[in-house]
Amino acid sequence: METTKESMNVIIIKRSRTPRRIIFTKEVNETLEELKGVYPDEYLLIEKREFIVQYYQQIKEYDEEIEMINAEEYDEKAVMKELESTENYAKMYSAVQIRINKILEAKAEEKRAISEAGSEGSRRAHLNLPKMELPCFDCDLENCISWWSRFKRIHEDKDLNDDEKMHYLVQAMILGSRAHRLLGVTLIPGKTMRMP
Repeated sequence: METTKESMNVIIIKRSRTPRRIIFTKEVNETLEELKGVYPDEYLLIEKREFIVQYYQQIKEYDEEIEMINAEEYDEKAVMKELESTENYAKMYSAVQIRINKILEAKAEEKRAISEAGSEGSRRAHLNLPKMELPCFDCDLENCISWWSRFKRIHEDKDLNDDEKMHYLVQAMILGSRAHRLLGVTLIPGKTMRMP
């Protein structure tokens, strides 16, 4: 069978495309291996993604040239073989892009959460404690259960340190009451309590 000028063009284009496909495949495989790690390097993934995009775009340009030549010649076998080949590379490209983007989005979300938690903690550190309306406690057993049900929220709040909890406790006592005398607390910043 005699090779036509168009067929020679396809051969030349494929020779130019082949090394790019080899490099692309190698880069995709290395990236997929990197993604198996527990903590893939974010900046390396971004760099690899850009590299893969660049090579895939070059491959797509060659694919389109070959597709146009095959369409002109209308060699059904050649068209089908080329479509299968380009589809495999498209699937490989899509799979690696989805995986990279998923990990990068998760890392970005993790950074946002850390940033929000940090800013909430620093914002909280600069706020004065708001006065919380608690019923006053005087050691009367009739009032004990209802008082504890409210104070329990403060007691179990992990965001409050011991000084803050003690501040609320003392604030909830009637000055000079039996409870206040039993506790006998004087508040000193930085210390949980000090007995007089």
